[in-house]
Amino acid sequence: MASRLRVTQPRRPKALHSVQELAQQYTEQAIETLAEIMRDKDAPATARLAAAEALLNRGWGKPIQPSAQSESGTFEDWLDSLDDHTKQLIADDLNRRPDIDDDPAGAPPKTNARRRLPASYWS
Repeated sequence: MASRLRVTQPRRPKALHSVQELAQQYTEQAIETLAEIMRDKDAPATARLAAAEALLNRGWGKPIQPSAQSESGTFEDWLDSLDDHTKQLIADDLNRRPDIDDDPAGAPPKTNARRRLPASYWS
């Protein structure tokens, strides 16, 4: 008779639960300590910054890190990979915004700073 493998979820050891419970009892005190360090003008700037970041991360969550663009891909490659609907949304937005120069790389703006993209570019 073939034996059946039993798959079980990993469980935390009881000791870990008790350590977590003990640590959680100091949550309010720890937050107050972080706030005191952050406000202490005599504390080193690095300690104040670390305390401020810890408070923000606990209150609002860590900020989302943008993913790195691949070195081989260009902005144009990324644009080409977009679907037609997204390309049209981008074109519509660019055409509505008069503050976007035709050449953001440093060329002086043309008299008509509104950017018009030909429909052939997006198809």
